[in-house]
Amino acid sequence: MSHKLLGSTRIMAKCGRRFNSSWREIYSPPDMSKLANGGWLQMNRDTREEINEYLDWRMEEPWKNLDLNEKKCAYYIAFGEWGPRAKKGSKEDQLEMNGPELILKALFSMTLFTALAFALPNYKKDKTLQDDLNKLRDIATD
Repeated sequence: MSHKLLGSTRIMAKCGRRFNSSWREIYSPPDMSKLANGGWLQMNRDTREEINEYLDWRMEEPWKNLDLNEKKCAYYIAFGEWGPRAKKGSKEDQLEMNGPELILKALFSMTLFTALAFALPNYKKDKTLQDDLNKLRDIATD
């Protein structure tokens, strides 16, 4: 690994990262204490992604190394009532819908209502035509 010393800063040629050698940055995961108690839906999407990645990384190790809160959070994310497991029509179910899904749902609904708008006058026209044919049939049989 080649590197140059520039004061207290090293430039790592292999990874292209620059860091200060006098201190180390330590990763601290986002607060997950309220997650299992329904706080998952109040978190923004980026925080939820970060928690997912963190728990995936932690679960690569033996589960006995995870603390109780991490186990509860992993269980809630996997089996909790949010997203696809939320009750249909509930706030939790609708929160997970993103922009493209919302647009596709609106287009699909618009297509169905347009088809209904064209079918309704034709249905009325067919019904009056059928009534007229029934009257003619009754007259012809008499």
